[in-house]
Amino acid sequence: MNEIEVRAPRRHGHIIRFTAAEQFFYEHAGYRRDPDEPPYSGRARCAILLADAEATAKRKGWTTVWDIDPDAEIVPSDSYFVSGAAHWQAALIDADENVLASLCSIDLGFADGTDGDPKWPSDDPYSRVVAAELAAEALS
Repeated sequence: MNEIEVRAPRRHGHIIRFTAAEQFFYEHAGYRRDPDEPPYSGRARCAILLADAEATAKRKGWTTVWDIDPDAEIVPSDSYFVSGAAHWQAALIDADENVLASLCSIDLGFADGTDGDPKWPSDDPYSRVVAAELAAEALS
């Protein structure tokens, strides 16, 4: 197991040692925290939860399948920015192809710029976050 050391803000004096997966989610995923919890602590807790969910899904043989979302009709407004790229849908499935969790209208950002085609989810770190979040949802 590779460990990566992350230092919390000096005023707290904590050192958190992450695996490579936990480090990835610490850097790329959102997080929530309790009102009396320091931000780095909530962020670390959520990173560890997502890394655990990802590993459990892999052990169970679950996979995330992606496709262009044909029903996404999101229109830019004053309160919502739309990148202009295709929106995706993702479904976490088990070995028997049962859908365990799903999410639609996922905006991975602009096309790659070479031919106007959308980036495939495997090209975007956020897709790994979405897959882990679907696994966490299915495990809860």
